[in-house]
Amino acid sequence: MNYSNNTPSGNYWNECISLIYGLHTSCQSIGVDSSSALVMYTYGDRDVPMASSSYKPVANMIKGLGDKWQRDNPDRLRNKRCSGGTSIVCYAETAIDMVSKSNATHKIAFFLTDGEDYEKAYLESMRLQAQAQGIKLVGIGLGVQGDNLPNGISGKSALEIAPRMMDHLEKIVKSSTGVEAKSYI
Repeated sequence: MNYSNNTPSGNYWNECISLIYGLHTSCQSIGVDSSSALVMYTYGDRDVPMASSSYKPVANMIKGLGDKWQRDNPDRLRNKRCSGGTSIVCYAETAIDMVSKSNATHKIAFFLTDGEDYEKAYLESMRLQAQAQGIKLVGIGLGVQGDNLPNGISGKSALEIAPRMMDHLEKIVKSSTGVEAKSYI
């Protein structure tokens, strides 16, 4: 996560928390199960906020499948210090792993990043791996270009991305089923 002050809320981490909150509460209100995790890296016994071949990515659960969104989740997330490297492939892989455990009819794995990295060449492979499992992989770029992300969308703020995300989700469901999806915005 980059801590620049050129977003409406002052930093991208607050924008990410707003998107996570909005996604979970919207899903919960319409009866769609969702889960999310913060991908951090461990080196030995401590979490470190950077990627390297010496580090192992670990999914720190925010909300599991079947769990309700907790009111204190945003405050708990605000206490996390996210800065350092970006490993988009690890984010995509974690999202796919989490969604693959669901027995849902429509499986959509979102990952959110505010960083750029040099692994984007591997994202087409990740998209194809997800597709082989019946999962649509969607990359969301916050403050970065989303056009190279699988089924990507992007924007400069949570307020800009949220309506695009819901429209994008509706199109993905339509394309995978051929059935008209209803919008719940």
